[in-house]
Amino acid sequence: ITPLRKVTELSGWRVKARDSEDWKPIRTDDSWETVLGVQFDGIAIYETTLPPIAKLHESGRLLLHFEAVATHATVRLDGKVIGEHLGGWT
Repeated sequence: ITPLRKVTELSGWRVKARDSEDWKPIRTDDSWETVLGVQFDGIAIYETTLPPIAKLHESGRLLLHFEAVATHATVRLDGKVIGEHLGGWT
């Protein structure tokens, strides 16, 4: 039997166009078009800060779950690539 997971909702997300330094707050249940504008056509970058993790699951693993990712997503932790997704919506 797998022990119960501790679930934490991440907040404090922000988004920017890849070639910009202008970060803007965004809710994760919203699309980047609501913040960057419907005319934006390019790569958007999302960012948040993870809360301190007092104790990982006994396996030492941390699961990040995303409700929807389109086309291509690269997940980084402290600048290091830890996962990718390529394809349609997930």
